Amino acid sequence: MSAAHLMTTLVLPWDVVALLSKGDFPRGDHEWICSVTTVVISITVGCGIYTLAFIGLNHLLLITRPTTTYNRLYTPKKMAVWLTVTWLIPFLIILVPPLSGVGELGFSEKFYLCGTKSTDQIGFRIYNSIRVFGLYPIPLVCILVCYTLIWMYLRRHAPRQNSSPIGQDETPTSNSIQMEEKINVSDVRSQSSSTTSDIVSPTQMITKTMPFVVLGFIVLLLPYAISLFISSFEPAVPYTTVILFSSICVNPIIYGIKHRDFNVVFGSILRRRWNNIPEPSSFLKNARRIRCCGGQVASVHVSNDSV
Repeated sequence: MSAAHLMTTLVLPWDVVALLSKGDFPRGDHEWICSVTTVVISITVGCGIYTLAFIGLNHLLLITRPTTTYNRLYTPKKMAVWLTVTWLIPFLIILVPPLSGVGELGFSEKFYLCGTKSTDQIGFRIYNSIRVFGLYPIPLVCILVCYTLIWMYLRRHAPRQNSSPIGQDETPTSNSIQMEEKINVSDVRSQSSSTTSDIVSPTQMITKTMPFVVLGFIVLLLPYAISLFISSFEPAVPYTTVILFSSICVNPIIYGIKHRDFNVVFGSILRRRWNNIPEPSSFLKNARRIRCCGGQVASVHVSNDSV
């Protein structure tokens, strides 16, 4: 999702140019710029939307299913397939209709934005309907269903977690055994990673981010879908487009503040404390090494000059 948001921000300035331009640019011979911008933005935004849906499904399986089932479904190869699907679905939705003669991408004279050209009204409405139904209702339903099931599951099993099994003469059911195994696994993981007072379970992190993810999806993404689908709301498309693009900024904030691991990393980045970043990537390790070696070389040169 971060890669998709990055690609969106890289081509987004061309949409601003199309909105503010008073000349022929980016029309005529330069209209291909608008076409490419529309394709990249639509695919990357769609990828981000489907990624949110798959994250919800991931959370559902992580909490409600046994650990063995989760580990069997989320192997590196299967994760690669999941990521491919998140890119492939919007890729097909955005590119197949224009290549089949339904809709045309370029500069929209109606909205003065890069998007669907409004010269062919029938193709304009059909293509926008395909985009709306392909990119929005399916992920929205997936997100709502997954987080509703998570909420129901946690509410149903919360009393069992608080009750003590010692001293009770009841026969444990398969569900209670499964919950005890999950609790024991989470306890072991928490004890190995942090002190008891600082433990924040994955379930707690998910429940904290859950309302913000659902609310953010509805508030930031649905207005654009509604304005594209309902003709009476078409004048609001430029404004709902701004709201849609703001989701690129809001999603990192939601996960950066509410997620424990991201919170630490984002805080270290903002304060430029690179050494405090846990589990640094290979790129960061190489950057540290280059910076360290560069500083040592500079100090050697200074000492030689002084001698």
